Amino acid sequence: MDITKPPCTTSYASHSDLYADVLQSAIKFRDPFVGRSVDARIIKHGLHLGVLLMNNLLNFYAKAGSFSDVHRVFAEMPLKTIFSWNTILSAYAKRGNLEAAQRVFDEVPEPDPFPRLP
Repeated sequence: MDITKPPCTTSYASHSDLYADVLQSAIKFRDPFVGRSVDARIIKHGLHLGVLLMNNLLNFYAKAGSFSDVHRVFAEMPLKTIFSWNTILSAYAKRGNLEAAQRVFDEVPEPDPFPRLP
């Protein structure tokens, strides 16, 4: 054990949860600077694989009206949930870009008729 360095007590989950909370505040207070800062930190810390965090980031950009960022975040998501699909569909529809919404809708995967049970 290296005693010259303090043990790392900050986990991936705590960073991810903190940033998700900050993004929720940025949405509530409509603060694009805070949201973009969180996005930069997510990339810096390599947290861009967390589904909840990425959904919050996607939601932030959708509500901020930054559609290029909505598209970028959605494209980078390794796992898309029903929330992800609904958020991007809603963002395109609210913008009036029904063609893009239709393209996204056509890409929504079919639900698995035989879901795995725990």
